[in-house]
This record gives sequence, structure tokens and C-alpha cells, in this order.
Amino acid sequence: MKKASLLLSIFFVFSLLMSTSCNKDSKEEPQPTAYFNAPSSVDVGQTVYFQNESQNAYKYYWSFGDGSESNETNPTHTYYSSGYKTVSMTAYSVSGNKQDNYSKSIYVEPSTGDCMFWTDYSTEYVITVTLNGSDKSITSYYYDTPSSCGASGCATYWDLEEGTYYYYAENYLYWWSGYITVYADDCSKMLLYASKGNLKEKKDSQVGEKLTIGVDE
Repeated sequence: MKKASLLLSIFFVFSLLMSTSCNKDSKEEPQPTAYFNAPSSVDVGQTVYFQNESQNAYKYYWSFGDGSESNETNPTHTYYSSGYKTVSMTAYSVSGNKQDNYSKSIYVEPSTGDCMFWTDYSTEYVITVTLNGSDKSITSYYYDTPSSCGASGCATYWDLEEGTYYYYAENYLYWWSGYITVYADDCSKMLLYASKGNLKEKKDSQVGEKLTIGVDE
């Protein structure tokens, strides 16, 4: 019984010494300072390099603001959606008992492209194009497709986010409507072709027919 009690006492003293030693080491361990460098804005699809400049740190946890994480010292990351992303990094000491946090906001620029509307028929009436809440005018015609956006006399829309847009266009004689898709770093072109099918007179008569049918029903 005395032997068991002695062993228990020795174990207790040993545990106490170990605990005191660990606490002492923890107190003497330097406090880590978390910090990193990264650009304040990038484009969608661009790879971002994070330069870790933390001090007294040995382990790291990164959160890139889009659900992605990393434990690398100097990670890289690619964003595939636009908007503000808050990047946070936690730096840990050797034991992990001490830590520090640092965060930075990065704006991811949306992918943009351009589009242009043109016509191949001669008319003295300007064509007004409406797209994305903005009106632009077609004042000249081309027999062949213009080589690039911004051609003289065409209606060009610059720096639109990738996506599909509804457009409406008209002049005194004709009307056009439909959709145009804008691609990143590209120029989408839409020909406004004048034909009997899009004469304003025919459009008005079709609307009148529909209204008449509605009344009869």
C-alpha cells in the first residue's frame, strides 16, 4: 500500500514538473506576427501570389474568401468569380499555443468584352440601338463586316461583363430585337439586316392583329 502511494506521489510530482516546464516554455516562446503582401485588385482567372512576411511563425492557415483554404507558407490562388474577397491568414508559433491573424480585402475585377452593332444597307435614317440601359447610334453602313469594335459609324459597347444581353434597335423604317453574347477579351458583332420581315409597318399590323384576336376571344 505504501509502495503504491509512493508511486502515485512520484507520478504527481513528475506531472507537476512537466506542466510547469511546458507552461514556462510556452511563456518564453515568442509571439508570432502575421502579415502578408498581395495585390489589392486582380482579374477573374488571374493567379494571385501571396508573399508571407510573418515573423516567429511556423505554421499557417489561409482562407481566401471564396471557400478555398491552404496551409502553405506562400500560397497561390486563382479566383473565378468577381467581387470583393477577404483573405485572412492565421500564423501559429512552434507549439501552436500562440497565434496571430491578419486579413486583407482583394477586389476581383469581372471579365469584360465588347460588342458592336452594324448594318449593311444605306439609309438616311439613324439606327438607335438600346442595350444594357444605354442608347448608341449607327450612322454608317458597311458592305462587309467591320474588322473590329469601334468602327466608325457603328454602335459599340465597351467593357461589358461576360454574359448574354437583350438589345432593341430601330429607325424610322425598321426595328430589330434579340440577344447578343459578350465574351471576355473579345468583340462580338451583330448585323442589323434590313428586310421586309422587320419593317415597322408589318410590326404594327401584327400587333393590331393580335389585339383584334384578343378582343374577339
